[in-house]
Amino acid sequence: MKFGTVDIPNSLLDDLHNNKVVVFAGAGVSMGEPACLPNFETLTEIIARGTGEAKRESENLEQFLGRLLDRRVQVHDIAKSVLSREGLVPAPLHGNLLKLFRRDQSIRLITTNFDLLFECAAEHTYDNTPEVFHAPLLPFRDQLNGIVHIHGSVSYPDHMVLTDRDFGRAYLREASVTHFLLDLYDKYTFLFVGYSHNDTVMNYLVRSLPPKADSSHYALIADSNDVDHQHWGSLEIEMILYPQHANDHSQLNEAIGKLANHVQLGMVGWQREISAIAEKYPHELNQEEEGIIDYALRDNTMSEFFTRSAPHPEWIEWLDERGHLARLVGSDQLRESDKIISWWLTSFVFKHAHSLFLLISNHNTRIHPTFWNHIARTIGSDNEPSLDTTILSRWISLLLSTAPEEGGTPDGSYVSTSNCLTSIARRCIPHRMIKELLLIFDAMIQSRFSIIKNPYIPRDVTERDLQISVELPLVGECNELNELWKNGLKPNLSKISKPLLERVIWCLENQYFFQHTWGRATRLLEHASQMRSAIEPHEQNVGSHDIDIVIDVARDCLDWLATHEPAAAGQWCNRLVNSDPPLLRRLAVHSLTKREDLISEEKLPWLLEHTDLHDYAIHHEIYQAVRHAYPGADSNSRMALIERVRSYRFPHTEHPDNEEITAREHFDWFHWLHDAYPNCPLAEQAMRDVLAEYPHFESRTHPDFTSWIQPGNADVGIPRFLTSETLLANRPADLLDELLSSEDDE
Repeated sequence: MKFGTVDIPNSLLDDLHNNKVVVFAGAGVSMGEPACLPNFETLTEIIARGTGEAKRESENLEQFLGRLLDRRVQVHDIAKSVLSREGLVPAPLHGNLLKLFRRDQSIRLITTNFDLLFECAAEHTYDNTPEVFHAPLLPFRDQLNGIVHIHGSVSYPDHMVLTDRDFGRAYLREASVTHFLLDLYDKYTFLFVGYSHNDTVMNYLVRSLPPKADSSHYALIADSNDVDHQHWGSLEIEMILYPQHANDHSQLNEAIGKLANHVQLGMVGWQREISAIAEKYPHELNQEEEGIIDYALRDNTMSEFFTRSAPHPEWIEWLDERGHLARLVGSDQLRESDKIISWWLTSFVFKHAHSLFLLISNHNTRIHPTFWNHIARTIGSDNEPSLDTTILSRWISLLLSTAPEEGGTPDGSYVSTSNCLTSIARRCIPHRMIKELLLIFDAMIQSRFSIIKNPYIPRDVTERDLQISVELPLVGECNELNELWKNGLKPNLSKISKPLLERVIWCLENQYFFQHTWGRATRLLEHASQMRSAIEPHEQNVGSHDIDIVIDVARDCLDWLATHEPAAAGQWCNRLVNSDPPLLRRLAVHSLTKREDLISEEKLPWLLEHTDLHDYAIHHEIYQAVRHAYPGADSNSRMALIERVRSYRFPHTEHPDNEEITAREHFDWFHWLHDAYPNCPLAEQAMRDVLAEYPHFESRTHPDFTSWIQPGNADVGIPRFLTSETLLANRPADLLDELLSSEDDE
């Protein structure tokens, strides 16, 4: 973030807000006006005046001072007198550095300066003067709250670290400074102010510390030609450069002052400042204001301050260019602040949809599942009184093409795709947006394929295919599909019956294909068909499943076509009756009762030509179709049907009751025909012929069902071996023989 002309890293701002920074102040802080104190080199020259001694080329400053001390020069006393002259006044920088801490009790300021200007500044800054420590009496790490003179101070001149012996004692022999800094180095972030790369102090201080892997330390450095970037890098300190003209360091003071104000802002202040910026247009912002928004959007609370006050869609492009929206149009895990921005973006869904379309288009039409969820919920809500159907249609096409899978997201959100699509469909219904409803319904009847370990497989079954079970739930849930069908699509069948029928037939074919591929369906047995007792509404259709709605839609579409477009219905039935999926054959046979492309005399011949009367998979529909067609058929067709029944033989010739089982099948059919058309002598005679040999045969309650449920929830007519576990654990073809040989007891 920019503070004046200085760019402060966000990581340092975070540490300041979290009170994890230790300010390290050097001589440069006290060199400016009004104090104008000397740096270490100038101080050395002052101490050496009048001694006749000069620094040798091979000596460094502390060694020279050590030699002067050996010559009886009062090094420490002279330094004290220079650095504590009367009239010393702290610079604004002293106070601003102290203000980087919100309270006097939270100050963590270490200085290598000997002057007492920070103490003086603290008296004018805080009501309570912070605690002050002077080397060698240094605080423990957990007790570091106050001002620490790590090299001593003018208050105790004998302990000031000036000579080579002093440095050796502080960093090597007694190592009090080293141990003190080691305790702080990993816990806190150091901010060095007032140092240059060639300062004696820096060479001793930083090189006595180990590398810090998890984060950086920082140094505010004047941007001049002699800045040694390589040296600061070797010290593992990140430079923060500020402009300097001649010997003018005012840009530093201005930046620290603004940084201090930033730190001192409470939440009320932040809200006021961020809200004022957010109300502007992005092009009106200066660099500092841009930095404030950049920083604010990393924090949950401050993100809310922004989103509550930013009314202009121009912010979308600005935020995207600066990377704040990247996760919303990507796949990375969202932060909480991203979710706040996501909800804010949905406020532009209708009135400024184009801005959001541009955002999404700039990122290859990607939408994060959570952002998708927020958009879809907003569109599906009733909060928008007026609705532009063109915009809604565009959103539908975009959301359908980017719809995520139902379920949880890595950031902890939950995306209910089907619920969102249903809500959007509700918005379409009053506006008669039929094509959009079709698209949504099509998306909701897609199969969500998965495989799981078969929970019903017997332990002694070792066949690999049987160890896996296939699940094919639809995207939409039963209630949602039913609502969309009854309220949106069914009232418009006259406009959509053909395209809708194409969609639902494809869905049923797709379900069968996956089941068949995994060995879980044949022309005789299919899970979805087994769960549906009758194609028509019937009391035996117990339970409610998502695929039931698809079956209802297919049935009603065929029924509508049979009445209003008979030729089209006939083409569909001729196609479906020859299909492998049992449900499709059942639909074709069921529609025979509604078809008007065939006259009464043609229906029974069509049935005999296209179906097997003893097709177990379409048993109920065959019986119902025959009941409907038989009375209107001519005598030749009725006789052909009776002969077809008589020609049936139970396939297991070795079965001891083969003849009786065959006769039972004949009797059921002949009784059913006689019941459908009592005046037909052909059916009556055929029935009497069977009874003559088996007089104990009686009519069944539900001969058109292979199984049924009677009041009291007792299962009747289901072979004892045919449990749900058996069905799931075996191949359908393997059960056929037992199904055919079973004799239902009533």
